[in-house]
Amino acid sequence: DVCSSDLGIVAFLLRCADVLQLPFSEYLYGDLSPISGGTRYGTAFVAMTLGFALVAAFLYLAWLVERPSLLVPAFLIALAFAGGLSLSGHNAVDPGSSWRSEAADWVHLTAVSLWIGGLVALVACWRLLEPVAVARFSQTATVLVGLVLAAGTYLAIVRLPALHDLWRTGYGQIGRAHV
Repeated sequence: DVCSSDLGIVAFLLRCADVLQLPFSEYLYGDLSPISGGTRYGTAFVAMTLGFALVAAFLYLAWLVERPSLLVPAFLIALAFAGGLSLSGHNAVDPGSSWRSEAADWVHLTAVSLWIGGLVALVACWRLLEPVAVARFSQTATVLVGLVLAAGTYLAIVRLPALHDLWRTGYGQIGRAHV
């Protein structure tokens, strides 16, 4: 629905603000042209922004002409453009990266987004739902959690092939740096 696509755009904007090391308020009015082209992240930023604008157009059109069938292409476009982070992040540029690590990252991020987004929608609409809807989401959630675990395990093996990599590599130490 519109709310979850808006949250996706806000999450993407917050991630960009973090990467640019700008306060969110300055980021919204800042000149982003230096990063919008010429870098992998900039290209992904432009593509994702245009993609999510297209998603918003489909959502608005579905609401305007009362055609729920237009939500299907909106959903598929959103899934496709959600991969921009996977194509521009560390799983695309770190040593040992491949199309497999990019695909696994996309599966991981997409499955987590659908699972958590579904849980939020389930909680928000709990009183309005039929029991069959909860059962269907439970089945879907089981598949999504399986995808999260499978993709996450693959990525962990690719990035940290040996147990000692957790404390010997910068990638393994990121979690400890914040503690």
